[in-house]
Amino acid sequence: MPFFGIQAGKTLRPEGKKPAGRGKGECRMKVLRNTAVRLMMVALIVFFVIFAVALHLRNTELDRQIDTLQAKIDEQTSKIDELQADLDHPFDREYVERVAHENGYRYPQEIIFYSGDGN
Repeated sequence: MPFFGIQAGKTLRPEGKKPAGRGKGECRMKVLRNTAVRLMMVALIVFFVIFAVALHLRNTELDRQIDTLQAKIDEQTSKIDELQADLDHPFDREYVERVAHENGYRYPQEIIFYSGDGN
């Protein structure tokens, strides 16, 4: 049953024109677009893999630097603790003699013997 002159299942197009379909040129363009998209995806994946490896190497280097700096911090902390212990020590004759001996001073009549191990 026609509705305003249009039958069911018929399309409105001028007489003599073929329906729009995929020609050889359109199919080739679609293949080229698909190939280009795939190449771009592969390039992005390669880029991200290289970027991830570079970040991992940088992270490893920074971890090594952190370990080195932490060792230096621990060394300085122990030196600070030793110096604080010296400051907390009473300022008496024994302390003055010990500090003088550590700095290479001695009494005029004093003889200092050194052992073979540097003490």
